[in-house]
Amino acid sequence: RRLDNAVYVLFDGFRPLGDADNGRQQTEELSFSFILVKRHYVPSHSLYEQTGVGEMLTAIKKAFRGWEPKADDWHLTTTPFKQASALPIKYLDGFAYFPCRFTTTVAT
Repeated sequence: RRLDNAVYVLFDGFRPLGDADNGRQQTEELSFSFILVKRHYVPSHSLYEQTGVGEMLTAIKKAFRGWEPKADDWHLTTTPFKQASALPIKYLDGFAYFPCRFTTTVAT
C-alpha cells in the first residue's frame, strides 16, 4: 500500500573502492535513495507547484547532505553523506516518485 507524503529509504548497494589500514580493511562506497511519494491528482500540472514537493525535497537534501552518522561518539562512516545522481522521477498508478540519492564511504 502506497502512502501519500511518505519517504522511503532504500539501500542501493555498495561499490568496493580500495584498501585501508594497511590492507586489513576495505573501503566501500554505500549508496542510498530517499524516495518521496506524492499522490498525483492532476497529471497535466506540475507537482512542484501544487504540493510543496520542492520544499520537501530541499528539506531531505539539507538533512542528509554532509551528515555523518555516529554511535557512541564514533563515526560510522569515513566520509559524510554527499548527494549523487538519482534515478528519474517516475509516475505510476496515480503516484509520483521523486528520488534523491546519497553516497558515503565506510571501511569494513
